[in-house]
Amino acid sequence: MNNLRVMYRGLPRDMDPSRAFPAGVFLIEHESEGYMLLDTGYSQDIFRSGVRGFLYNKVTPTRVTAEDEIPAQLARDGIDVGQIRRVVLSHLHPDHIGGVKFFPESEIIMSADAYEVLGNARVRDLVFPALVPSWLAQNASVMPVQSLVQDPDTGLVGHDVFGDGSLLLVRLPGHAAGQVGAYIPGRLLIATDASWGNDLLPYSSQLRLPTRLIQRDYETYKETATLVQGVVDRGIPVYFSHGQYDRRELL
Repeated sequence: MNNLRVMYRGLPRDMDPSRAFPAGVFLIEHESEGYMLLDTGYSQDIFRSGVRGFLYNKVTPTRVTAEDEIPAQLARDGIDVGQIRRVVLSHLHPDHIGGVKFFPESEIIMSADAYEVLGNARVRDLVFPALVPSWLAQNASVMPVQSLVQDPDTGLVGHDVFGDGSLLLVRLPGHAAGQVGAYIPGRLLIATDASWGNDLLPYSSQLRLPTRLIQRDYETYKETATLVQGVVDRGIPVYFSHGQYDRRELL
């Protein structure tokens, strides 16, 4: 459980400061390309990841059981991990790549910046070697920078992953190296960690110092929050990896 007033300045007095943040995973089904996952959530390996994991759990107390891991979640929907053709890693923090080990046969997609960090991570990048499978760097597909396109309505820039304009993997820099989200043009944006919740997005420029230090580049983080707020202002639903939502199906 986190105290929002430790994280943000200027929150409304009537906002409950105590909040647990889920580690969201998003399943997308394309009519001809099958299933794609955006992120893989935590795995129990976070408790077996050495000193880094120990310190991480002191700062960010984590709860994850076998039933919380992504294979069990998929199984409850009647889906086997072998049916996931693509896995997009929005960025490389433990709550997003913990379950990637379960998908050695899937195409793993990440941005060029995230891939660069994968092999040259600093402590501040929050990339834990214990969570990175030995095959990941060799098997990863890197989003081609030269193919990025800009959505004319929102200004979002991304990679047309299926080649039919149905979904863009869009750049959301600032929070972590190479962070991306998923945009279904005109219909929905999954903005991953561009904010930690819909109600917290307006306070992105009011992070307190400890929370600012989690961001790779705080000024860029604020610029991305402004871009995402523009999507909200256009009436397009926006969802975040750590937001709290009543419905499991967004579309």
